[in-house]
Amino acid sequence: RQRYLVNDTWFGGRSSPILFYCGAEGAGVPSIFEHSGYVLALAKELKALVVFGEMRFFGDSMPFGEDESFRPDPTHLGLLSVEQALADDASLILKMKERYDTPGSPVVALGGSLAGTLAYMLRQKYPHVVSMALASSAPILGYPDLTSPFGWYRVATHTYESQAPGCPAAVRRAFSTLLAAGAPQLSRAYNACTPIRPTQLPRVVGWLVATLTGSLAARAESAYPLARSPVVEACATVAAASGSLSAF
Repeated sequence: RQRYLVNDTWFGGRSSPILFYCGAEGAGVPSIFEHSGYVLALAKELKALVVFGEMRFFGDSMPFGEDESFRPDPTHLGLLSVEQALADDASLILKMKERYDTPGSPVVALGGSLAGTLAYMLRQKYPHVVSMALASSAPILGYPDLTSPFGWYRVATHTYESQAPGCPAAVRRAFSTLLAAGAPQLSRAYNACTPIRPTQLPRVVGWLVATLTGSLAARAESAYPLARSPVVEACATVAAASGSLSAF
């Protein structure tokens, strides 16, 4: 069963709109609600009904329970797909219209990031159910052959260079040091609970590079105002390390 949250505090009735926030990855409805206060502000202004849907296989919306849902076969985890998630949302919207007796209410699908992409797809797939979509920071074109997989990193690198000139070059030097390090060096630098074995080195280095790259790039998403920018703080740490492993 799909979990959802409804707020009808300001709902104006049959001719008023429905704001449907698409669920996506994460902890589920509670975490989505906590960072989506603007939806309630819109609801108050528009006299709208608000529905937050939860995506299947996340939060409490486990088709077969917490353990069985993730069995790696077509009839369990195979049911986790974009098409199934969109069908869930369309069905939930129709159920809400039936419950509140609002067959003619226009529906606006909302979401940010993946949820934004799903909102856009929901409008495209079910135009008879969803009247429009507001997709915030949504990687709608983030698929092979449609856009560069490095686009996000280029934007993040530009942010680093603009806020701390020379920082990207310093980060590259630190990564070069990381890639050249041996197992004993990494064990000491990152205070490993048990020494890293040479056979583990490729996997450990791969994990470190992916984690550090993602962490650094994510800081660029919240880099304003400049006085509190995590980018400036990170660059100061990297610059002080002069290309050594302590940069990270």
